[in-house]
Amino acid sequence: MNYVTCIRSWLCSNQLSVNIEKSNFVVFHPPQKRSFNVILQINGEKVKHEKCIKYLGILIDSSLSWKPHIEFISKKIRRSIGVLSKIRHYVDIKTLIQLYHTLVQPFLIYGILAWGNTYQTTLQPLFVLQKKAMRLI
Repeated sequence: MNYVTCIRSWLCSNQLSVNIEKSNFVVFHPPQKRSFNVILQINGEKVKHEKCIKYLGILIDSSLSWKPHIEFISKKIRRSIGVLSKIRHYVDIKTLIQLYHTLVQPFLIYGILAWGNTYQTTLQPLFVLQKKAMRLI
């Protein structure tokens, strides 16, 4: 008995269902090797194969390089830095520090146990953005 059949029987016995339209899967592999083509079907319907998925606000790619997640965070931090740069002329330093802790820091610390141990070169854009935010303050 394969795993999909076991999962299907468990779902049926517990009166649960899977929404195939909202479901997808990732095949993890080393970055040097290409992913092989996998077709996963549940009740005759194909489940989408994705290269990168979002799980609890963290983007996980198939090679676990964390590059899509870093780019996603960088985009959000750039917006926050724009807000800091526009408002810095109207508020004091204490308020700017509070805004940093509100607008920038949460993106840097959320899920850092998962993605924070990646290569230094991958994390470099975040370091540059964090330094830029500190210079604005």
